[in-house]
Amino acid sequence: MEGITINGVYYVDSPDMNPVAIRPEIRLPSVAWEDTSHGRVLQCTKLIIDGSEINSSTSIDPNRIPNHIDIISQGKTYKLEKLTNEIFNEKLKDRVAGGKNMNFNSDAALQEYYLKADFYGVGL
Repeated sequence: MEGITINGVYYVDSPDMNPVAIRPEIRLPSVAWEDTSHGRVLQCTKLIIDGSEINSSTSIDPNRIPNHIDIISQGKTYKLEKLTNEIFNEKLKDRVAGGKNMNFNSDAALQEYYLKADFYGVGL
């Protein structure tokens, strides 16, 4: 499998990392993503996308944005769930800077906000 970048935004269900994963990039055995502060790289022993285990011979459609990505790394499971308004309001609104003042009229608008935001101040 060649490396692919998923052009989506995910909620990271983990108490020890930033709760937002932006544009996950899969280059087995590693999975990396941007977040709102510095980004993350995990070496995974197992990768499951929407219930199917992924390995080096698996073909992934780069235009499809999966709903769930499970990463098993160093004995821990990191669950990435496609970010929706419902998840944002229930799990993130009180955890992200300015979240209490953020309202999105659709899941697409929420995804677009995180994909276009310049969290690092470099003006890319």
